[in-house]
Amino acid sequence: MNFELSDTATLEQCRAYKIELQKGISLFNRRPSKGIEFLINTKKVGNSPEEVAAFLKNNTAGLSETVIGDYLGEREEFALRVMHAYVDSFNFKSMDFGEAIRFFLCGFRLPGEAQKIDRIMEKFAERYCKCNPDSFTSADTAYVLAYSVIMLNTDAHNNMVKEKMTKSDFIQNNRGIDDGKDLPEEYLGALYDQIVKNEIKMNADSSLPQNKQANSLNKLSGMDGLLNLVNWKQTEEKPLGANGLLIGHIQEQFKAKTGKSESAYHHISDVAILRFMVEVCWGPMLA
Repeated sequence: MNFELSDTATLEQCRAYKIELQKGISLFNRRPSKGIEFLINTKKVGNSPEEVAAFLKNNTAGLSETVIGDYLGEREEFALRVMHAYVDSFNFKSMDFGEAIRFFLCGFRLPGEAQKIDRIMEKFAERYCKCNPDSFTSADTAYVLAYSVIMLNTDAHNNMVKEKMTKSDFIQNNRGIDDGKDLPEEYLGALYDQIVKNEIKMNADSSLPQNKQANSLNKLSGMDGLLNLVNWKQTEEKPLGANGLLIGHIQEQFKAKTGKSESAYHHISDVAILRFMVEVCWGPMLA
């Protein structure tokens, strides 16, 4: 009899625990900071950034991959520390750059705001270089190359881009990005082949209805539309360190692509414009 009572109490405790955990997850998916606060206060997750990062990274059932990305990109101090702990939990040692990006993006969806993307990818670049100290001259190179890879992935795998970037174009676009030096052509060529042959994709967000996932593809209207959009998306925010050389290279590449059309070409003169370009195309191209 006592055994039965004990067993029943244990089942009730497990049930109560699961109900409270799901309540916290549901709150996180609506208001991530409040959700994390609730989960910490109810002892469903530890209160250190490392423990919260592990909770998010372990793909707890019901967590929205989209909201995880938004939370990781927040500038609030605790969320920022969680993001740093999240990125630092990855071991990119001996992993080539394209596969490192692919591996990194498998557990969350990048946010739509350029500032959030910047914070996450700057930390990714720092971590990659720490794991592979001989890979690049500085983390700035990895940061810029990550954007270049994303643009190549968009170019290669979006059906609206008819004139695809060649391997020669990609190599030329990345001249001088390693603190004024060129990365080896063999390295860039292999990276090009890898991305063109194997698109970087992300898992569909299981918490979103299928129609909303499909609708995200409609946000990208091709390269001409992207260039026209940057005309009104000006910002006074200080650029976050991207190498201006890449802007010029991407500018020339897009100019060549749009030269045969009647679309207006808008001169890209600010590193911040790169951030907007990625804000527009990054989510749809990873959908």
